[in-house]
Amino acid sequence: MAYRDGPRGIGGWLVFFLMTVGVFAPLRILFTAYGLFSDPQVAAAYGDRWPLLATTEVILIALNLAALAFLVWRFFMHRTWQSVRIGIAGIWLIPIAVTILETLAVTLIGGVSAAALLTQMSPDLAQMLIYSTVWTAYLLRSVRVANTYPRENEEEELTEVFE
Repeated sequence: MAYRDGPRGIGGWLVFFLMTVGVFAPLRILFTAYGLFSDPQVAAAYGDRWPLLATTEVILIALNLAALAFLVWRFFMHRTWQSVRIGIAGIWLIPIAVTILETLAVTLIGGVSAAALLTQMSPDLAQMLIYSTVWTAYLLRSVRVANTYPRENEEEELTEVFE
């Protein structure tokens, strides 16, 4: 529901949300990747399977970064409610998909137990659930978001009022 008065545009908490998606999350991904690829013990632990696993990790990182960039681009370029819906879906689906694909890759290529991986990933999964829940609530309840990204039927109603 769009409000006629109140904050509009990309500002306030919406800017912070877009910064977390478009800057902080990619930096975290890149720093984590740097730690993974610069640690000689990781390569030694996987032995001859490391090149294939490293290539798979690079592909997953690139897909993750591209998906996050798309979400931010969508929020800036398309000021419709569909952008909010895509954003909400993205903040839930991207980390889940990456986690599943990474677990499969490390299990199948690296020979590591999926249960051991998921146990190690538990804090990250909990953080992802909290992050997605908080930002979903914000995107659905924010006056600024409602004013900046009007629902499709509300745009038509407003144009009918002023015609």
